[in-house]
Amino acid sequence: VLRDIIAAQASTPPGHNEEFLALDEDFHRELAYSVGRAHAWRVIEGVKAQMDRVRYLSLDDATPIAHIIEQHTRIVDSIEAGDATAAAAAMRTHLREIIKSLPNIAEKNPDVFES
Repeated sequence: VLRDIIAAQASTPPGHNEEFLALDEDFHRELAYSVGRAHAWRVIEGVKAQMDRVRYLSLDDATPIAHIIEQHTRIVDSIEAGDATAAAAAMRTHLREIIKSLPNIAEKNPDVFES
Protein backbone atom coordinates (compact mmCIF):
# COMPACT_ATOMS: atom_id res chain seq x y z
CA VAL A 1 0.00 0.00 0.00
CA LEU A 2 2.80 2.45 0.86
CA ARG A 3 4.46 1.89 -2.52
CA ASP A 4 1.11 2.46 -4.24
CA ILE A 5 0.73 5.79 -2.46
CA ILE A 6 4.27 6.81 -3.43
CA ALA A 7 3.51 5.88 -7.06
CA ALA A 8 0.33 7.96 -6.96
CA GLN A 9 2.30 10.88 -5.50
CA ALA A 10 4.87 10.58 -8.28
CA SER A 11 2.13 10.71 -10.91
CA THR A 12 0.37 13.74 -9.40
CA PRO A 13 0.42 16.52 -12.01
CA PRO A 14 2.45 19.64 -11.14
CA GLY A 15 0.37 22.23 -9.35
CA HIS A 16 -2.12 19.73 -7.96
CA ASN A 17 -1.00 20.41 -4.40
CA GLU A 18 -4.25 19.44 -2.73
CA GLU A 19 -4.16 16.03 -4.43
CA PHE A 20 -0.52 15.53 -3.48
CA LEU A 21 -1.16 16.54 0.14
CA ALA A 22 -4.13 14.15 0.40
CA LEU A 23 -1.81 11.36 -0.74
CA ASP A 24 0.84 12.59 1.69
CA GLU A 25 -1.71 12.34 4.47
CA ASP A 26 -2.58 8.83 3.30
CA PHE A 27 1.12 7.90 3.31
CA HIS A 28 1.74 9.12 6.86
CA ARG A 29 -1.45 7.53 8.20
CA GLU A 30 -0.77 4.20 6.48
CA LEU A 31 2.83 4.26 7.68
CA ALA A 32 1.72 4.75 11.28
CA TYR A 33 -0.88 1.98 11.00
CA SER A 34 1.50 -0.41 9.25
CA VAL A 35 4.04 -0.20 12.07
CA GLY A 36 1.44 -0.58 14.81
CA ARG A 37 1.17 3.09 15.77
CA ALA A 38 -2.49 3.81 15.01
CA HIS A 39 -2.92 5.54 18.37
CA ALA A 40 0.02 7.86 17.66
CA TRP A 41 -1.54 8.80 14.33
CA ARG A 42 -4.88 9.59 16.00
CA VAL A 43 -3.11 11.87 18.49
CA ILE A 44 -1.14 13.62 15.75
CA GLU A 45 -4.24 14.00 13.61
CA GLY A 46 -5.92 15.96 16.37
CA VAL A 47 -3.17 18.57 16.67
CA LYS A 48 -1.68 19.03 13.25
CA ALA A 49 -3.84 21.75 11.69
CA GLN A 50 -1.06 24.37 11.86
CA MET A 51 1.46 21.93 10.45
CA ASP A 52 -0.88 21.15 7.56
CA ARG A 53 -1.01 24.84 6.66
CA VAL A 54 2.78 25.01 6.59
CA ARG A 55 3.00 21.77 4.59
CA TYR A 56 0.63 23.23 2.00
CA LEU A 57 2.65 26.42 1.74
CA SER A 58 5.93 24.50 1.52
CA LEU A 59 5.16 22.57 -1.64
CA ASP A 60 5.60 25.34 -4.17
CA ASP A 61 8.33 27.32 -2.48
CA ALA A 62 10.46 25.15 -0.27
CA THR A 63 10.30 21.40 -0.65
CA PRO A 64 10.31 19.91 -4.15
CA ILE A 65 7.79 17.12 -4.49
CA ALA A 66 10.45 14.84 -5.97
CA HIS A 67 12.45 15.29 -2.76
CA ILE A 68 9.46 14.29 -0.61
CA ILE A 69 8.87 11.21 -2.77
CA GLU A 70 12.54 10.27 -2.46
CA GLN A 71 12.32 10.56 1.33
CA HIS A 72 9.14 8.46 1.45
CA THR A 73 10.84 5.81 -0.69
CA ARG A 74 13.88 5.74 1.59
CA ILE A 75 11.62 5.24 4.63
CA VAL A 76 9.76 2.34 3.01
CA ASP A 77 12.99 0.78 1.68
CA SER A 78 14.44 0.79 5.20
CA ILE A 79 11.32 -0.72 6.73
CA GLU A 80 11.16 -3.45 4.09
CA ALA A 81 14.85 -4.21 4.67
CA GLY A 82 14.12 -4.62 8.37
CA ASP A 83 16.63 -1.86 9.19
CA ALA A 84 15.02 -0.02 12.10
CA THR A 85 18.00 2.30 12.52
CA ALA A 86 17.90 3.39 8.88
CA ALA A 87 14.11 3.72 8.96
CA ALA A 88 14.25 5.94 12.05
CA ALA A 89 17.00 8.07 10.51
CA ALA A 90 15.06 8.42 7.24
CA MET A 91 11.92 9.40 9.16
CA ARG A 92 13.80 11.97 11.24
CA THR A 93 15.26 13.48 8.07
CA HIS A 94 11.81 13.61 6.50
CA LEU A 95 10.15 15.20 9.53
CA ARG A 96 12.91 17.80 9.81
CA GLU A 97 12.32 18.90 6.23
CA ILE A 98 9.56 21.25 7.25
CA ILE A 99 11.79 22.85 9.90
CA LYS A 100 14.43 23.54 7.24
CA SER A 101 11.75 25.03 5.00
CA LEU A 102 10.16 27.34 7.57
CA PRO A 103 12.37 30.43 7.08
CA ASN A 104 11.78 30.41 3.33
CA ILE A 105 8.05 29.78 3.76
CA ALA A 106 7.73 32.58 6.34
CA GLU A 107 9.59 34.99 4.10
CA LYS A 108 7.31 34.27 1.16
CA ASN A 109 4.13 34.29 3.27
CA PRO A 110 4.58 37.08 5.84
CA ASP A 111 0.81 37.51 6.22
CA VAL A 112 0.55 33.97 7.61
CA PHE A 113 3.38 34.16 10.17
CA GLU A 114 3.84 36.42 13.17
CA SER A 115 6.95 38.60 13.17
